[in-house]
Parts: sequence; structure tokens; C-alpha cells
Amino acid sequence: MSESLEEYAGDTPQESENKSDFIIVSGNILQNIPYKLTILVFITGILVFSDLFVENVLNSLGGCVMNEFPTSKGTVIQLLVLCLALIVFQLLITYGIL
Repeated sequence: MSESLEEYAGDTPQESENKSDFIIVSGNILQNIPYKLTILVFITGILVFSDLFVENVLNSLGGCVMNEFPTSKGTVIQLLVLCLALIVFQLLITYGIL
């Protein structure tokens, strides 16, 4: 198990160094993605920007919907709900509830 990557691959030191740098960087990037938060925000975004949210929530607020489409005020409310959900999900994940 003490074989190095160079011995195993049979590459020159420079070639294996370049490969390992790329592998290390890409591996670190993939490890640092918060998958749980990403999935939750994506699902929340689908709900917030759906017709159900527009018809049931934004329609009950004055001036947020015109001709079945959100106005600027309605879009700001949608984005505000999405950002608040992001904050709540981040706190729940941080404190180990989710």
C-alpha cells in the first residue's frame, strides 16, 4: 500500500504531478458543494415559481399578479421567499436538524 501514484501509473514525475493536481482540485471542488442545501433550494424554487404559488399566495396579496403573471412586486416577493427558505435550510443543516 506504500506505492506512490508515480510507481503505480508508471508516469514521469512531472506528468503524475499534473494529473494529481487536477484530481485534487476537482475533488476538493466536488467535496465542497453543499448537496443537501442545493437540492432543497432547487425544490423550493420550483414551488415558489410555480403557478400554484402565483395563484394561491401572490393572488391574495394586492398588486402582485396581473393577467396571471407576477408583476415586479410579485417577483420580489417570490425571490424574498426563496432567500428566506435558503437561510432557514442553512440553519437547519448547520445545527444538524436536516
